Amino acid sequence: MDPKASRDLTSLRPGISHYSRLPVQCRVMQLVYPIKIRRKRGITGDIASRREAIRKRERRVVETEEERSRGLSTMAQRGQEKRAEEAVEQRNSRLSAMAQRGHRRRDEETDEQRNIRLAVMAQRGEKKKSKKQTRRKK
Repeated sequence: MDPKASRDLTSLRPGISHYSRLPVQCRVMQLVYPIKIRRKRGITGDIASRREAIRKRERRVVETEEERSRGLSTMAQRGQEKRAEEAVEQRNSRLSAMAQRGHRRRDEETDEQRNIRLAVMAQRGEKKKSKKQTRRKK
């Protein structure tokens, strides 16, 4: 058994422990649930994931419109290939599962949420209508 795990947890001082950079509360959880916390060069997971997200955003800003559209078209192509390969039964089961999720979501929503959803749908319809009218005028 790990000698660190056998220590009395109540005797530990609050704050940072001597054998871990994690706060004591996190270390206690680590002792109870022995899992390894993966770190990037000494950075805690939360900060590391935030930095990774920032890097991704910066990459997206730098990439050109052509690169972006190429990536989107390859994603769409993969989806089409995947759907072409699936059997009729698979397609039907996938669509029925999607419909069931939608029904469940609508059953759980409140009247206020329903009204908001319907208002958004109506706004989208109005936008489409106005776009069509401006196209006809041109």
